[in-house]
Amino acid sequence: MSQQPSVNILSTRVRELIAGYEDLRKRNSALTADVTRLTNEIQSLKSQLENEEKRYNALMTAKMLSVTDRDLDAAKQRITNLQRSVSHCITLLTEKESDNDGLSTE
Repeated sequence: MSQQPSVNILSTRVRELIAGYEDLRKRNSALTADVTRLTNEIQSLKSQLENEEKRYNALMTAKMLSVTDRDLDAAKQRITNLQRSVSHCITLLTEKESDNDGLSTE
């Protein structure tokens, strides 16, 4: 008879351990599912980031290549100013050459 309480205590303890094991197994399954879900989400976000980086680079390239009307007008104005400057230099060189020709004949 003295063994009966020990067996009851042991039986109760085994049931508690089994219940704890089942709880841990359920928790482990839930955590494994969370890890899988989060891994998939990370992969999806990495893919999205790559796509956005490609899109950003394409936009930056397009921005560098785009020329606005204002840019064209400014470039035309610079070319016109350069042409005037070159023409002025040619005129000065021509005049100087004419002056030097006049001096050498004297």
